[in-house]
Amino acid sequence: MKLLKTTQQFFFWSLGNESYAGDDIEAMNTYFKEKQDGRFVHYESSFYDRNYEETISDVESRMYAKPYEVEEYLNNNPKKPYLLCEYMHDMGNSMGGLGTYMKLIDKYDMYHGGFIWDFIDQALLVKDEVTGKEVLRYGGDFDDKPSDYEFSGNGIVFADRKEKTSYAGSEVLLWLIQIRIN
Repeated sequence: MKLLKTTQQFFFWSLGNESYAGDDIEAMNTYFKEKQDGRFVHYESSFYDRNYEETISDVESRMYAKPYEVEEYLNNNPKKPYLLCEYMHDMGNSMGGLGTYMKLIDKYDMYHGGFIWDFIDQALLVKDEVTGKEVLRYGGDFDDKPSDYEFSGNGIVFADRKEKTSYAGSEVLLWLIQIRIN
């Protein structure tokens, strides 16, 4: 935290995700709250253990909750804003359904959207031994075993920052500015 405390792009602290809930997560939340830097704290798993609901996150957060599950929470006297820490996983051609989530933003003030997993592929630019050309390589390309193979190629942009087709589809929905005149 000390290293990043003056970096303006950090508008909240995240305690992570996929770690269930417990006393250690609660202690990390307490640490950040004691710093009183005005940033809210996010953690994904209070959904799985409501005993920590009030003490490990300032937002209700889940991974890959279906739109109807988000609405169920928001329609039942929500205690906290809802933020999907992951709601789209761009493996292959899997960005379908994004529009359904985006419609919830206009419908519910307490719905704050979510984050696409991943934005950028995780790959390394290397020189191909055969062609001599620079190529992107990832899981399994280095004879590493075990490997997730193409699982690290799940961004909406390639590791060299070139856009994939899913980027264009998400861009249309995410960057849309609507002006309403009453």
